[in-house]
Amino acid sequence: MATAVLLGGMIPGAQASQARTIDAELAYTCDSPQGKQPVKVAVAAELPDSARAGDAIQPEGVALDVTLPKEILAATPGSGVATVTAETRLVVDVSQDDQHARTEWIGRTTDSVPVSEEDGLSLSTSGSVPYVKPGGSGDLTFAAGALSVEVSLKTAKGTPAEPRSVSLNCLLDADQETNLAKLDIGDSGTDSPESPASPASPSAEKHGKGTKIAPEVGAKAEPPASPDAPRASVM
Repeated sequence: MATAVLLGGMIPGAQASQARTIDAELAYTCDSPQGKQPVKVAVAAELPDSARAGDAIQPEGVALDVTLPKEILAATPGSGVATVTAETRLVVDVSQDDQHARTEWIGRTTDSVPVSEEDGLSLSTSGSVPYVKPGGSGDLTFAAGALSVEVSLKTAKGTPAEPRSVSLNCLLDADQETNLAKLDIGDSGTDSPESPASPASPSAEKHGKGTKIAPEVGAKAEPPASPDAPRASVM
C-alpha cells in the first residue's frame, strides 16, 4: 500500500499529544586519524508523551551537541583549516517487547564553526528525522546507538582544505544509560484523552490484535546537501 511521505520521513496525521523532552548526555569513543578519541554528545528532541498502536510518532526538534577534542584536527597540520561544518548520524534503536527496528537521526550544522588551535570543537547539528509507528500496545523505547561524524574542513577563503574532511566512527562507552525515552503505547482500538481516534496501521490490521509486530520506521531523512557538496554524475 502506498503511503504519502514528506521531507524527512514525516507523514500527515503524525501523533500529537503532550510533549516529552529528551535531554541526554552520552559518552563515546571515536576512531579518528589520531587514534581513539573521547567525544561527548548531548541529544535533545521532543516526543509525544503517549500514543496508540499504529499512530505515527514524529520526533521534533532533534539536535545534537557534539564536543570534539582538539586532537581530532591534529592530523591536518599546515592545512590552513579555519572553519568546519559537520554532519552527524546517530543510530537509534526502537524496541517494543522483543521487536526491534533501527532508524538514523541525521543532522547538519547550519553555520560554519571557527577552529581554535587551543580548544576543542563544539558542533551543533539538527535536522528532520523519520517517524516511527508502534506495532502494538506496550512500552516503546528509543535507545541511542553508534554515532558517525563527518567534519568538512575549510580554509579562511572558504575553499576546501586538504584533506577535505575527517571521518569519525564512534561507539558508546560502557556503563551508561543509553535509553533516550520510553513511551506508553495504548491499544489501537482504545481512545486516549490525549489523542482522537485514528485508524490502525495496515500492519496491525493484517496481523490482528495481540500479535507482536516490529515498529515501523519512516523513510530515511537525508539532510539537504551543502552548496559546495560534490554533485553525483549520471553515466
